[in-house]
Amino acid sequence: MRDRGHRRHPGRVGPGPEAVLHHWYGPQNASLAIVGDFDPKVAKGLVEKYFSPVPRGPDVKLTDVPQPAIGRLVKEILEDKLAEVPRLILAWKGVRQYTDEEPAGDVLADVLGSGRTSGCTRRWCSTSSWRRG
Repeated sequence: MRDRGHRRHPGRVGPGPEAVLHHWYGPQNASLAIVGDFDPKVAKGLVEKYFSPVPRGPDVKLTDVPQPAIGRLVKEILEDKLAEVPRLILAWKGVRQYTDEEPAGDVLADVLGSGRTSGCTRRWCSTSSWRRG
């Protein structure tokens, strides 16, 4: 039987860390954030100086993972002995990840469901009989 392991790790099967690094971590799949008080022309020159010699790696193709159809209401009650107060979590199927619609869906989810002033919290919790006084 042929050993398919990595040369530094004889028992490893599959690509070594260098192959993973070169495939996923390159200029073609990276973002650079520059923050603070700086001169844009100087910053651009420094970015070109330090990053332009880095060779482009292979294009990374995102895997298409289909969303499962749920088709029914799912309710689940979990009891936690350490929890001091009840918690209600509402979830629903949203937009697909990594699409043009995802940022708008994230904003909508924040507006509707994040914090005490969100639309869902004001609507459901302010009229609820279990609300604290």
